[in-house]
Amino acid sequence: MQPEPARESRSHTRLREKAEDINVRVENLLKFMEVFETETNRLQGETYPTLQYVMLAYYRLLKLCEPQDEDDLMMARLRERGRDEVSQIMLLDDYHKIATFHSGI
Repeated sequence: MQPEPARESRSHTRLREKAEDINVRVENLLKFMEVFETETNRLQGETYPTLQYVMLAYYRLLKLCEPQDEDDLMMARLRERGRDEVSQIMLLDDYHKIATFHSGI
């Protein structure tokens, strides 16, 4: 007969669940921020024209900042703040539209 495996205490189970929850939140945050990093790096390019990417980055970031059903309070607030920042910082004008539609990208 084999001995029964040790059972987790309630506090250990809660700690493990809390750690798993934190890991999921950090992963979600990293995925969210990776898109901002990608778009920022693309727009800061020094060896190629970037004007045609502004409008695409703007709408990609706004789409990323739309509320998701599975968002917890932290992600919901982060998306809202991100949307506000993108809208205030990235001001599009006719040059961005022309560059986007005439660049062939």
